[in-house]
Amino acid sequence: MAKDRMKRIGIDKKSGKVTKHKGKVSEQLQPYLNPQESGNKCDVRWMKIEDQYGNGIKITGDPTVEINAIPYTPFELEEASHHYKLPVSDKVSVRVNGWQTGVGGDDSWGQHAHTEYRLAANQNYSYRFTIEGLSK
Repeated sequence: MAKDRMKRIGIDKKSGKVTKHKGKVSEQLQPYLNPQESGNKCDVRWMKIEDQYGNGIKITGDPTVEINAIPYTPFELEEASHHYKLPVSDKVSVRVNGWQTGVGGDDSWGQHAHTEYRLAANQNYSYRFTIEGLSK
């Protein structure tokens, strides 16, 4: 796939300048009407996930990746019809992607993403990242 097309993948989800995000994993899940994956960050150079003692992991993109970290698995999100039905969680579910297909077309009620924002199923994609353990 051409490099210029890869730069456009997911562009309809990008809305800000390069910045340093800081927050709790529990704050990354957005309260949409139905529970669903959320909190994805694009063009991530590195991300640390640490407990209160400084133990955790650091994920570094080569050069960048997309990452989300939320307290629920995809299965738990799919099984809960409302946020109050999600189980109490003491875990972190991390997803590292090279790119994602854009979120939609010209409306928010079912249109597919425009072709230039889609990842083709018949293409091979590759991306690199490293994970290192952190301990204090």
